[in-house]
Parts: sequence; C-alpha cells; structure tokens
Amino acid sequence: MKHSLLFLILSAFVFFSCSKEKEQEAVVETVTVNGTITNSKTEKVTISYRTPSLDSEKITLAELGLDSTGYFEATFELAEPVQAMVSNGEYTKVYLEPGDSLSLTIDAEEFDESVAWTGIGAEKQNYFAKKMLLNEELMAKYDGGFRGLMMLELADFELAMDSILMANKGLYTEFFDSLEVSDAFKALEEAELIADWGQKKMMYPMYHKYYSDLEEFAVPDSYYVFMEEIPMDEAYLASSNFKSYLNNIVRKEFTAYTEANPQDSSVKEMSGYSLKMYEIASNLEAPGPIKDFIAASQVFDYISFSGVDSIADSLMTAYKAINIDEKNLASIEENYEKWVILSEGKPAIDFTYTSLDSTEVSLSDFVGKVVYIDVWATWCGPCMRELPSAKELHTYFGDREDLVLLYVSIDENIDAWKKLLSEDEEFRTMGVHVIGDDAWNSSINKDYMIKGIPRYILIGKDGKIADATAPRPSSGNEIKGAIEALLTAGAVSKL
Repeated sequence: MKHSLLFLILSAFVFFSCSKEKEQEAVVETVTVNGTITNSKTEKVTISYRTPSLDSEKITLAELGLDSTGYFEATFELAEPVQAMVSNGEYTKVYLEPGDSLSLTIDAEEFDESVAWTGIGAEKQNYFAKKMLLNEELMAKYDGGFRGLMMLELADFELAMDSILMANKGLYTEFFDSLEVSDAFKALEEAELIADWGQKKMMYPMYHKYYSDLEEFAVPDSYYVFMEEIPMDEAYLASSNFKSYLNNIVRKEFTAYTEANPQDSSVKEMSGYSLKMYEIASNLEAPGPIKDFIAASQVFDYISFSGVDSIADSLMTAYKAINIDEKNLASIEENYEKWVILSEGKPAIDFTYTSLDSTEVSLSDFVGKVVYIDVWATWCGPCMRELPSAKELHTYFGDREDLVLLYVSIDENIDAWKKLLSEDEEFRTMGVHVIGDDAWNSSINKDYMIKGIPRYILIGKDGKIADATAPRPSSGNEIKGAIEALLTAGAVSKL
C-alpha cells in the first residue's frame, strides 16, 4: 500500500515527553513486543526510532526473524517514551513507554487494515493504526493524494485542510476522552495535529506552483493568519511536525527575501543560501529554545551536506554566540568533527563490499590508483539522470589502469540492482560494481556522512581523501579536471 502523504508525515517522527513537570531521574523499565505477521513478504521484523537530536540518529531496539508461523518476540529496555516504527516491508507507528507489554497481529496482504494491538499500551497503537487509515481515506478524495491536495485552488485547499484537521481531532477525541493515556502523549499528539496542519499550509504556495506547473503563484498576505493559531511553545519542540513547520517558516522568509531582492545573486550559491537562511533563522521572533533550534538546524544541515569549510566555520562562530541549548551545540560539534575526518589529505576510510560476481572488493584494493566513488541506487532518480554523463566520463578517460570508477549501490532490492546492470552492458562493464552491506544504513553512508544520493568521493593514488564531496559527472570539465590532477600526482601509501 502506498503512503505518499503519510511517509512525508510520519517517516522521521520521534516524540519524547513534553511535560513541564519537575524533572525526575529516568527509571529504566522493560518493554515487550510480540506478535504474528501472516503472509509476510520478508522474514525480518525491525523495531526502531530516531532520536530527537539534530542528527535524528536511527536507534534499533530490536531486529529479529519470524518463525515458521510468523511469530516474533522482542524484549528491550526504555528509560523514556519513544515514537518508533515496527517494520516488516511496510511499517506501523507505535508510541512506546517504559513498562509497555504489547501483542500485535498483522496480515501483510492487508497491512494497514489488519493492524491490531492488545496488551498494556495498546490503545495508543490502535489509535495510530486508525489514524493511518483515516488519512489514507481522506487523501483518496484528491487525485494523486498529496499532489492532488496541493493542486487545489486556494479556497478549496483551505477548506480541505480544515476538514482534514477536524477529522483527525475527531478521531483523537473519540479515542482518548474515555481512555487513560499519559498527559505527555496527549499533549504531544495535540501538538502533532496542529503542527501538521500548519506545515502543510506553509508548504502550499511552493507545491501548488510546482505541481500546477505555474510560472507565477502567490497567496495574499492574509493567508498566513493561520500562523497565529500555532503556539510558539517550546514544549512543541518534541514534535517533529512542529520542527518541520519551523523550518518552513524560515524557507518562507527566504523566498520573500529573494523576491524582494532579485539582484542578490549570492543566495543562488550554496554558501550564500546557507548564510542567508541562518541570518533569517537567528533573527526570527521566537522564544529562546525555539530560536536556538531553528538556528542550529541551519548550521547542522550545512555541515551535513557540505562538510567543513570557511562557511561552516562562520556559521559555527555565529551560532556559538547565541547558543543556549548545550545538546544542539554538542550535535553540531560532533557533526563537525566527523567531517574533519573526511578533510582533504585524511586517510580514506576502508570498506569491503560484494561485487556483481560475488567476490569481495575493498577500497584498499585500489591503492596506487585514483578512485572515483559513485554512491547510488536504482530507485534514485537523480542518480539515474547522472548515468549518461557517467558514461561520457568513462569514454573520456578510457580504460586507464590508474583510474577506477567504483559504483557502490545502496539498493535494498539486490535483484533490482542486478537486473539494471544485466540490461545495461555499457554501465556494467565501465567500472567496478559493488553493493553496500545494509542498504541506506551501509557503512559507507555512516563513515562518509552521506545524507543524500547520488554522492561522489575522490580518492588519490596515495589512498587519501582528495574530495569527500566531489563534483558529479554532469559537472563536465570540473570533474574531469579534478581527476586529471590526481592522475598526475601521488606518492603511494597504505590505507
């Protein structure tokens, strides 16, 4: 079952208690989750969540196989509530609290429709299952789901969003007026509902213009009166929807700046864009913790995608001058240090993956040669659009013995990877093809700070990093020049 809208809403959520009661020492308690999944298309069940920190680190609570009847049982410890996912091909959302003891049944052929929970904490999980179905039903009213919603004319869109919010509030009231659940959970879900409504309204001008293929589109200033209905409450920072809403506020102000200052070409470059986004974020009128989060997000995101450079240093210096949240600063500094390891001249981090012919291939096998690494996947549209340029790059350099084009697929579906290569002989034979050890969670993604693909990395003959964010094949002379410079250089050392 497709979850186009719901993936946008739910895939990155992590919720922690937003209660303002006096902090107490966390008590670790055992959580048990068992269940039976019939007609499963995969033998594995994973229970995981993402931390509320800036890096949104994925934490796996349990990963186990199904027995012959589809049964699984997991036991782990928690000190505080987490919003998690139980994944088995598709996923179902859960809010786990210390002491929960849950049983789940699913028919994988009707995954969402069949999710049913019993046990301690079951009411929250059944609410999420019902919420999933409700929003699928609501989105089905619009041709193309999320796309169709965003293509509505302004008045119709506003009516639709209000209707969606009211339907979700109705479900929330139906479930929790008569059931006992923690105040933290109730407050958090209330924040989620209003923030989701707000962030989609914030997204509408951009997405309506894009999906409707309009050259120009603008909403009246009065449209943004809805922002007054979303409290700038620091407790809402526990909600991922609220965090997305805040970042959309910054994007709105950035768009307004570019429209008012078309002569400022600096913001068309990544450096200028990031500096302006930070300036906007750090000057928004908001409570201290909220302003700190918005500003920290701009710094963290720049470093995550661009690495360590003079812009990163400038952003770090500016943020430290206003920082009030030690955890945000710690996340940024940790991110910065990870990128320092990937600076030019640092030893390349080795990896060993399986090739198309089932042999093991290591990066260190190619010491003495220039290596151009392409991290990609068959499902990645931008990756596939680089393929013609990658073929042209191979033609330009030919089969040089001192250059390796190393293609690292992070496909989860190995058959899709093999099929594409079997159907494209030129691509299959123009380099070395390997597949990562754990799809998106493969070691290369973690070690080389890969947050999006395609990603390109250049390694010199000496086994040291030349550029951890190398130019794409489509950059033409830029990447050709970078490779040629490395081919003429290089003493050889061990990785």
